[in-house]
Amino acid sequence: MLGAEGARTAEMAPVVDALVPLAARWTRLARTVAPTLTAAACLLAGSAPLVVATGDARWVALAALTAVVQGGAAVRSAYREPPSWGGPLLATPSGGVPTGAAAVLRKGPDLAVLGAVPLGVALLVGTPGWVAVAAQALAAVVALAVATHVRAVR
Repeated sequence: MLGAEGARTAEMAPVVDALVPLAARWTRLARTVAPTLTAAACLLAGSAPLVVATGDARWVALAALTAVVQGGAAVRSAYREPPSWGGPLLATPSGGVPTGAAAVLRKGPDLAVLGAVPLGVALLVGTPGWVAVAAQALAAVVALAVATHVRAVR
């Protein structure tokens, strides 16, 4: 979410995206660049010890492709609908919590977690196979397609 401030601002004030001379899908795709680069810096720094220890550069490919997924998830999360604060309250020891407030967690983090499954499997197995790299590439394509999806306004 660190690099997705532009997308969060555009969600709150849609005129920001309207000023960009691109289609809505292309604007959202452009907004994935900053969070992807932020995630890439973290993931590539984290995979460097794995590359040195194993001598396998496929860790770099997995990290880069996972960064694309995380960038897409950040943009999808930034464009989610605001929570519904008008629903019934759920009684907790810390006080009442609107039941609609937790619904925002289903859009954005879900894509980040599901898109990181190939990297997680490779970490559990201990070796990045070509199947994991291909699965991560597929996850990156799906994440970008989901993140750039724009509902038709009627």
